[in-house]
Amino acid sequence: MSIIEKFLLKDRVAVVTGGRRGIGKAIALTFAEAGADVVVCDLTDENNEFDALIKEVNRIGRKCLTIRTDVSKSDQVDEMVKKTLLAFGKIDVLVNNAGIALGATVAHDMKESEWDKVMNVNLKGTAFCCHAVSKTMSNQKSGSIINISSVEGLETVRRGSNVYGPSKAGIINLTRGLAWDLGKYNIRVNAIAPGGVKTDMIQGWDTNGAGFAQTIQNAKTSMPNIAALVGNNPEMFKTMLQSMIPLGRIASAEEIAAGALFLASDAASYVTGHTLVMDGGLLA
Repeated sequence: MSIIEKFLLKDRVAVVTGGRRGIGKAIALTFAEAGADVVVCDLTDENNEFDALIKEVNRIGRKCLTIRTDVSKSDQVDEMVKKTLLAFGKIDVLVNNAGIALGATVAHDMKESEWDKVMNVNLKGTAFCCHAVSKTMSNQKSGSIINISSVEGLETVRRGSNVYGPSKAGIINLTRGLAWDLGKYNIRVNAIAPGGVKTDMIQGWDTNGAGFAQTIQNAKTSMPNIAALVGNNPEMFKTMLQSMIPLGRIASAEEIAAGALFLASDAASYVTGHTLVMDGGLLA
């Protein structure tokens, strides 16, 4: 097998949670282009996004199964695995991308309900999916699990990240533990820690029109000092981005998907327990 062929996922089956849009959708489409059939799971299906995604994957020449799943509910996760096995007979790759982020929360204002909501989806949901899929992968004696964390799981990069950050740090710790437990079954478990990514979750990290206005509104809560300096000046915002991120911009979802493809493929056959930081140099 050539080195280029090692990056392909020919005839593999990949499950992507939180996959109807953003990073998850980009990963699902990238995997399909690399030769995989994909199972896309999400809590909701707004605007018939599932149907649109199925058509995109079919145009690539691969199959796509969509399943509405609340990853914070273990019975729904088990049902998702059962439906996947009925449709495809195996699971080669799992990408735990489902996640939520609430507004910045100062410690003394944190509500128990906010803590529970984020932890249930981000950390518990990731654990449920890993545990459920690992049973199948253990029988296969092969598999790749990729957990989407965040740079905020490694270092606090914004004010008020008192729930989201710990949930993402927990994912990194879980990843390392599972890498130890599952390595004997030839199952690799890795994480990706993106920095800012241009998706619906943080829409407005932009310097144009309404997008820029939303950016500033978001920054007033999470980055008040930067918001005050930038005012309503897009060029100043670009300067501030460049001062924080060596590459001077945030990532596209497709760039994160490229990292996921590497970790899913045989090109990363000796990589496990690792967190791939994709932040444009932010933590540097």
